[in-house]
Amino acid sequence: MKTEYLTLIMLIPFLGGCGSGGGGDGSGGGGGGNPIVCTTYTINFDTDPQGNALVNQQTLSNEYAAWDVTFSLPSASPLIIDQATDPGDAVPVSSPFLLGGNANTGLSMTEPLTIQYLNAATDIQFYIVDSESVGGSATFYDALNNVLDVVAFQVLGSGVAQLISTPATDVDRIVLTNNSASDGFFIDNLRYAICL
Repeated sequence: MKTEYLTLIMLIPFLGGCGSGGGGDGSGGGGGGNPIVCTTYTINFDTDPQGNALVNQQTLSNEYAAWDVTFSLPSASPLIIDQATDPGDAVPVSSPFLLGGNANTGLSMTEPLTIQYLNAATDIQFYIVDSESVGGSATFYDALNNVLDVVAFQVLGSGVAQLISTPATDVDRIVLTNNSASDGFFIDNLRYAICL
């Protein structure tokens, strides 16, 4: 009796690991023929997506929409701040600018900052600068308003930076809050990946 074997080869697309590759210029992304292409962005709040220099106390809202993200406050637009404006507190991770709510107090409890992604984001990290009050946090939501993660800010003192990151994927928005009306904070060097 003769036995015959049939060999089946299955090609299964790899759908994970969207955060690989990419760079601060918005190029790069996934590799090796993946059906999903991921692009990693880094916003340093020093230049816009076209490479144009930002200026001190410039308002910011949809300047980074080309990179799938917008920034908003309840009653105003967040401001680009330089260190000379608030020398002891506004110490940028990358010079010369970072993002704050106003020139003197940064982002306070009356000004929760919303970072809204136009497409779901993953591999998110950024720096909080000058967190001086207990109770500040970053809350990560999906498109259905489910809380994916909450990261508390450490109280590190004037001008000190804390790296905030999350394992959450499919993030629709981040809401940054503070527990003090007088001691605010700033953010710098927001990095994330968009996988489409």
